[in-house]
Amino acid sequence: MGKYFPPHKGGIETYTYDVSKELVKRKNDVWVIVSNEKNIFSFEKIKGIKVIRLPMLFQFIRGFLTPPLFNYIKKIKPQIIHLNVPNPWFEFNVLLYCIFNPNKKIIITYHSDIINYTIVHRFFNFFRYFMLFPLLKFYTFKIIATSNDYAESSIFLRYSKNKLEIMPIPIDLKNFEPEKLQNKKIKKIFFVGRLVKYKGVEYLIKAAFLLSKKRHDFKVIIIGDGPLKYKLKKMTKELNLEKMIIFTGKVSNGRLKNMMKKECDIFVLPSIYRSEALGLALVEAMALEKPVISTKIKGSGINFVNINNVTGLVVEPQNHEQLADAIEKLLNDYELRKKFGKNGRKRVFKFFNLNKYIQKLTRIYDEYYKNSE
Repeated sequence: MGKYFPPHKGGIETYTYDVSKELVKRKNDVWVIVSNEKNIFSFEKIKGIKVIRLPMLFQFIRGFLTPPLFNYIKKIKPQIIHLNVPNPWFEFNVLLYCIFNPNKKIIITYHSDIINYTIVHRFFNFFRYFMLFPLLKFYTFKIIATSNDYAESSIFLRYSKNKLEIMPIPIDLKNFEPEKLQNKKIKKIFFVGRLVKYKGVEYLIKAAFLLSKKRHDFKVIIIGDGPLKYKLKKMTKELNLEKMIIFTGKVSNGRLKNMMKKECDIFVLPSIYRSEALGLALVEAMALEKPVISTKIKGSGINFVNINNVTGLVVEPQNHEQLADAIEKLLNDYELRKKFGKNGRKRVFKFFNLNKYIQKLTRIYDEYYKNSE
């Protein structure tokens, strides 16, 4: 269960699809229940995965309401319920289902907390505590956390250590075959993600402005859409960077992978808050042997993904001067870019391998079966 499912783009959506696809290959009957942005009910089969999309009745602070899940779960009669968190409405529905089926326990992949950006978020989270704590404590068999950093920093996970498994979100490496890094005259610096506050794209634009004062051998490619799009475009125009910064908007998965593989020279993820729990786009860039730059965010799994001076460079969040220096260092050193790229792919193979992940996950499922007999 999750918020959305492909073709909707996002880290949780990619994770849900990759894991479901591999489970189907292993002869499992996999159902996925998600919301539908089109506000209609639909059922379809994708690569053997049975996908129920419930109409979205209402949306608020990236949360949503759909029709209740209880009847759908009853009809499917799942042996295992695997829930992606955060997802407040589904959390509430699954909690109700478990209360009425007290012998049923679930498995949760805990992607991130909902961060208290505003008073509204704080108010919303206060009530969510009374729902999520009992779900984790009484009705959850295992909680899969995406990194040690996040497990230590999340209040929910700190009190659930006896149920925790640390398993970084994997990618299907067959989809990420790198090409030889070229030493081009004009280098392209990529950002991929939603244009929201926690991604810190404004600091990438500020860094580009600093660099533009002394060099013009680069372009910044910003791939994605979101509520800050017009603000960021206005900022770019005011800084007279329209020829150096290109906003592509949303692109298809196929086109994105092709652009990343053939055009990207440096990948930057300038996030500023713990909402960036792992940074799957960073993992994908490393799998394609791209040198990366990320930020050091306390309590975020992003610190586990990119290792400073090994797979890329790490700077302080909200520090565009450091970010500009890091970009310039990589622009100036082709051999360093190649070295970081090679090291990055090796790290992905070691820690973010989908096949290894599925082996661990099926062991958790088998353990659940034995305990429920």
